[in-house]
Amino acid sequence: MRTSEERIREMHARASQMSQRKDKIILLRTAVSCIALALLLTASIAGSSRTGGGFLPLEYAGSTLTYGNAGGYILAAVLAFMAGAIITVLCIRWKNGKK
Repeated sequence: MRTSEERIREMHARASQMSQRKDKIILLRTAVSCIALALLLTASIAGSSRTGGGFLPLEYAGSTLTYGNAGGYILAAVLAFMAGAIITVLCIRWKNGKK
């Protein structure tokens, strides 16, 4: 038969496992969303740079208003921002994991 202290210890361990599993699921969903966003932005910039404008004449936004080859710089900026955000999240998780 287990003592109360052992039960409490196991309960805390199980709660910790469940919390880690939930964090992994959230991180995986965020990573998939970032990858999908990067692919959509790449396709959008590539599509708009070939046609020289937006998809419809009245539909102008962001990278469709840039000059010539500026789409690559915009894509690089978006990817750098995403990389910075991911690195920040990983550093915060690493710092909190050391406690």
